[in-house]
Amino acid sequence: MKTLNKKSMFAIAALAASLVLTSPVAWSHGGAKPQHGGVVESKHDLAFELVREATGASLYVTDHGEAASVEGWSGQLTVLAGGKKTDATFKADGSSRLIASDIQIPDGAKVALSLKDKSQQPMTVRFSF
Repeated sequence: MKTLNKKSMFAIAALAASLVLTSPVAWSHGGAKPQHGGVVESKHDLAFELVREATGASLYVTDHGEAASVEGWSGQLTVLAGGKKTDATFKADGSSRLIASDIQIPDGAKVALSLKDKSQQPMTVRFSF
């Protein structure tokens, strides 16, 4: 049986290290950074940014960094804070944004979104503030 020399062992170790450091999971969405001052979570190849507004909340949806159409989408926003549960309905505003009115998301709140896309495919996204 042949043994590997030092040069071959080094090449194998360098290849293994490069595969670990450039994991496709880390690069798949190009980094989910807030574009509107909210909190971003990724799911189903989409990035969801939930933004607290003075009189409600906005949800921006992007697909690989590009604004995604939310025409025909619907959803429910549930806020858990201070031992209380508050719900609001999301409605599309004609762009890449869904809006929920008359709801507050305080610091420390947990938020769950139950969404349906235009094909009525359900999805749930969770946020922490």
